[in-house]
Amino acid sequence: MGPGSLCLFFLMTPNCLSAAKGGILVNEKSDVCSFSSDACGTPTASSRIVGGTAAADGAWPWQVSLHRDGKHICGGSLINEQWVLCAAHCVMGYSSSRFTVYLGLYTVDQPSSHTVVGNVRNIIMYPGYSSPTSGKDASLLQLDRRVTYSAFILPICLPNASDVFTSQNSCWVTGWGYVNEGVALPSPGTLQQVQVPIISTAICAGLYSSYKITILSDMTCAGDLKGGKDSCQGDSGGPLVCKRSDGSWVQAGIVSWGVGCAEANKPGVYSRVTSFVTWIEANSNVTSSSGIGLQTFSQDLIANVSYFLDLRAGTGHWEVTLCVLMCLCLTRLFT
Repeated sequence: MGPGSLCLFFLMTPNCLSAAKGGILVNEKSDVCSFSSDACGTPTASSRIVGGTAAADGAWPWQVSLHRDGKHICGGSLINEQWVLCAAHCVMGYSSSRFTVYLGLYTVDQPSSHTVVGNVRNIIMYPGYSSPTSGKDASLLQLDRRVTYSAFILPICLPNASDVFTSQNSCWVTGWGYVNEGVALPSPGTLQQVQVPIISTAICAGLYSSYKITILSDMTCAGDLKGGKDSCQGDSGGPLVCKRSDGSWVQAGIVSWGVGCAEANKPGVYSRVTSFVTWIEANSNVTSSSGIGLQTFSQDLIANVSYFLDLRAGTGHWEVTLCVLMCLCLTRLFT
């Protein structure tokens, strides 16, 4: 270590076999020892939806299930520890008390041990929203508490307002919606994924002109023009994400509307996130940094050490002989 280096020491049991990935310490056996960071768009798992396949558990850790009155109604995406990005039409006309948010969920009918359920404290609708085909279909949901990141719960990156996504990008949509028009996802409701190409606004506008619907500047289209691959009812509010050159993922769209599901020459229409990113940042305190946040890291370090200290003696979980001393060195050049 050189001048300006900071070394943090902490104790971990041998079960915490951790590896650094994307600025996140990932526990390969459980998520107890995972620490939050400012990193986004970096799932630790390898990686309706109509024409899709079952995703791997943890492959899309920002995916959210929005429940109203106890039932899944929409998707959403975690953008930081306390905010979820969703479609306005998913929440319009309802109070925040009607909603719960499921994070780290894989099978919608069978939450697992790493699923976290949160209440919604506040809903912010994008100003001027009236209907999906009129644009402005975006909302922010503030959770009643901050969530702790894990291998199964991580935020998605937001794009820069100037970013452009094309058919050359690898883009995917995920959700628990219908697998065909009018056909619900069969139990246990495993998260579905499908790769969909971005369709240019000019082509999409031409396809929808016969329906007297205008593709606005805050909309983007994606789907297979041959049909067979699309989002569907129940996927609304969920993320359309595209892969960056560095391997991380960024959210390009919010599932908004379409004509039917996966029909030829009727691509899905999404809210274009670049059109909303300034509003999102102003209302949710999202930052664009992707490195480890020292303040957040230290807070979680204390919390995790406290967790082990709080374990009762005699359980076999907390023994000095089982502890491993680890050191994370964060080097900073002071100017």
